[in-house]
This record gives sequence, structure tokens and C-alpha cells, in this order.
Amino acid sequence: MAISSEDGIPLRFVKKEEKIYAFLLSRPRSRKLVLKPFDSVLKARGSTSIEMLGEGQLKWSQTSHGIEVELPRYLYPSPAYIVKIEPAPEIEK
Repeated sequence: MAISSEDGIPLRFVKKEEKIYAFLLSRPRSRKLVLKPFDSVLKARGSTSIEMLGEGQLKWSQTSHGIEVELPRYLYPSPAYIVKIEPAPEIEK
């Protein structure tokens, strides 16, 4: 799955069962993270839950470009930050 963030931070993804884990490999520069495939759109399901491990539930919204996630105001220094999306969103072309 080729997905990028809007502010260009490196991301890696793992899908396990009906969950997707997004690994943010550096500290985000803004509080807004937009998850979007390069050539399609992510569509969240009605019961979607998004959380940052160690921080709790995150506010999110569906946009025409993908899923927009509001990150916590302060993130402790870490080599990576992990966002869990459950259930896994659908990819529409």
C-alpha cells in the first residue's frame, strides 16, 4: 500500500487482521496528518477508530483527499509514532 502524509514525513504501514498501523518515522511538523494513497482515495468505514499508541483516541475526518487526523498538541520525543486505524479503510480509485 503506497500512502504518504501531507507534510512529507516518512511512513510505513502494516496491515494485521482488520487493522492498519501507520508508523511515522519522524516527528510531524504540524498537528494535521492526511493519509492518502498516491493515485486513489482512502475511505474510512462508519465505525472507524483512530488512535496514537501511548496517546489515546485521535479526532479525524474524511476529506476528498483521504483521512485527515488531528495529532496531539505535544508529542514526546520518539524514534517513531504509531497510529492505529481500525477497521482498515477501503481504497477507492
